[in-house]
Amino acid sequence: MPEISAVKKAWQRNEKEIHHLKNNESSLPYGTIEDVLREAALKKMLENPMIGMASKEVRQSNRELIREYNALADLLNTEEQKGKLLDVDAAYNYAAICEAEESFIQGFLMGYRFSKET
Repeated sequence: MPEISAVKKAWQRNEKEIHHLKNNESSLPYGTIEDVLREAALKKMLENPMIGMASKEVRQSNRELIREYNALADLLNTEEQKGKLLDVDAAYNYAAICEAEESFIQGFLMGYRFSKET
C-alpha cells in the first residue's frame, strides 16, 4: 500500500492537470471535463483490476456465489440446461462489470467534486 504522502502528491499532481483541463474545457477536442474525468477513472480502474477486491465482504460473497453456482450446476441434467446456466452466468458477469465500472467512475467524479469544494 502506498504511503499517504505519495498518494497526496499524486492527487495534487492530477488535480493540477485536471484544473488546467477544466480552464481550457472549451478547447477540448473530445468532450467536457466530465468526459475527461470518466476516461481517467476508467483508465485507473483498468490499470488496477483488483480495486474493490480487497474487502473481506467482497471475497466472502464471491466464495458464497461460487458455492451456490456449483450447487445449481450439479442439479442440472442436460447439456442444454448447463449451457443456459453458462449464458445466464455470462450475462450476469457482464452486468456486474458494467455496474462496478460505473460505480467506480461515479466515485471518482464525486471525489473530484468534493476536492473542488474543500
